[in-house]
Amino acid sequence: MERRFKNQKWTVRVIKTSPAFFIFLLLSPQASAFTPPSWFKNGTYVTYAIFPGEGEDEKGFNLLLPSLMPPKDIIKFRPYVGDYIKHDALFDVDTYGPTFLTIRLYNVTNSSALVNITLEFRNATLGRSKPIKSLTLSRTLLLNLTDGYYYLNGTRIGMPSFFISTSNLPPKGKIFLNCKPLRERAFACNDLKVSNVSFESKKTVITFVKKFHPPQVKVSLGTLSLTTTKHGNLALTGISWTIYDFDTGLAISLDTITSPEFIALGIICPSTYNHYSAEMNKKLDFSKEYWPYGFVLYETNIQFPKEETGRAPDTPLKYYLILGITLLITSLIRRLRK
Repeated sequence: MERRFKNQKWTVRVIKTSPAFFIFLLLSPQASAFTPPSWFKNGTYVTYAIFPGEGEDEKGFNLLLPSLMPPKDIIKFRPYVGDYIKHDALFDVDTYGPTFLTIRLYNVTNSSALVNITLEFRNATLGRSKPIKSLTLSRTLLLNLTDGYYYLNGTRIGMPSFFISTSNLPPKGKIFLNCKPLRERAFACNDLKVSNVSFESKKTVITFVKKFHPPQVKVSLGTLSLTTTKHGNLALTGISWTIYDFDTGLAISLDTITSPEFIALGIICPSTYNHYSAEMNKKLDFSKEYWPYGFVLYETNIQFPKEETGRAPDTPLKYYLILGITLLITSLIRRLRK
């Protein structure tokens, strides 16, 4: 993989090495425990956005289930979809304007944090309603910093999608979304799990905050199959992924079929196609850079390393890479001497 800075370029070439290096990583205290990033503190916020395209028919489609919605928000929605709420039937929110997902941290301790999740729909319609200027859903989840999972009413519902621990990348098979709340409501579905973690080293990712040069970390998820007839006919199948900044572990693009954050808001199937990104990508050299097609990083108070300094990213992964290179060089020197 390759990383570019102003007037500087560094490259890491991955080759075979001895099992001792991997044993070291497994036994390392940094690699064996969930450790949130340094920016994970009270007052931190991050906002992601989806913008419509120029076409009149390019709307977003979001499917909600009343019994999963925050109780205080049901009151706001009742005048528009009262019958759906009464029968706990799936209903849709069509969006013709932007959608903003904002995540805020507070009450952060060594063992837990409260994570407020707010989703705002602009210029949206509910059922046959006239366009509504703004509709919001909001809920606060407990994030256990010991195991790295969200809890809602005592139930573990999944891992946060907006960041990863760069010192402990999620392993293949780890549960990203526990679908127990859905199965309890007559949905047939499997848990959504991590299927692969890889490094993206070819393209620059463009967001409203900044350009993120490679490498980035890509967490791919397995297939989610979800069906129900009790709440209205629904059959949903799909795969998804999230792109993370290598330096900070922050998600810079959310392109998931669903997530613990969305389920906690009552959204079974969010609209994650970004028409604005699609239009912008037509104007770019897509082989070198692109706008993500999902929720794009829009605003945050997180400070990113200054690339013009030419310094390597200050993360535990950097030290693992340096250690790995050192061990490889030592091993090669020993072989040459033999």
